[in-house]
Amino acid sequence: MMDIGAIKPDPKQPRKNFDREKLKESSESYRHHGTIVPIEIDENNRIIVGELRWRSCKLAGLKQVPCVRKTGLTPEQRIERQLVENLNRQDLKMVDIIPQLKKLLNHIASNMDKDKKHPYDEGVTELARRLGVNQGWLSGILKIDREAPQEVKEALKKNEIKTKIAVEMQSLKPETQKRILPELKETKGREVARQKIRDAKKLEKLEELEKDLPETEKILIPEIKKTPQDYVDEINTKLMETWYLIGVKLPSNKKDEILKWVSDHLTSEQKKELIDTLEVTMAGIQNFLNYLR
Repeated sequence: MMDIGAIKPDPKQPRKNFDREKLKESSESYRHHGTIVPIEIDENNRIIVGELRWRSCKLAGLKQVPCVRKTGLTPEQRIERQLVENLNRQDLKMVDIIPQLKKLLNHIASNMDKDKKHPYDEGVTELARRLGVNQGWLSGILKIDREAPQEVKEALKKNEIKTKIAVEMQSLKPETQKRILPELKETKGREVARQKIRDAKKLEKLEELEKDLPETEKILIPEIKKTPQDYVDEINTKLMETWYLIGVKLPSNKKDEILKWVSDHLTSEQKKELIDTLEVTMAGIQNFLNYLR
């Protein structure tokens, strides 16, 4: 056991924000039961791992806490231990630990064999293994720091978007990220947000393909860009426009009534013109989809 006042926090601790309310909640438990898990300290009584527990115990009014002393750690080993502990906490803000992740990654990459073709990528692989996290997730976190627009970083810092959503946004161009960010802030539910990101990615691909398309095929782009909901909203209008072109006045926009009306009132020639129009449209879209594949 050690006097709690003799223990000092680490100013280089990756975690910079400690939720006051959560500290109060945990301090109630420590006030009645104390802490079982010891706090790791170095030879100077500075905390390596366990600052959250130390703060809660201090708030609870405890005079002493269990400690275990770890000596001889390199700066990189110290950071690694602190990151492992922090990554296991759900309330951690990823922006807090990015500087330490980068520092540890640079150390790993710089100590790799000189014949490695991709030291950065292999460094990410090794860092993910050491921290026990998914490599794709770690790459995404680091990409946020390197490439994400400042608006996305600020939204993540303010907890306006979740870390996993910010990571998935990195598959998009910076200008696309900024465009859909306001919508993602308002989106409730991760799957809905992911679908919006997927739709934005499809739109990016179509815009790239559009640059190389012949002018005759570019007229189909607006139709292909639409989402399923766009078609649901416009299908009746499109039908009315089609029938107007072949000289038929549409009496209703209800599906069953429309189909019955077509059967009962269109002449054979009018039906043929309608079928030809739909076939040409569908054939054009199908050809374009085949081109995309």
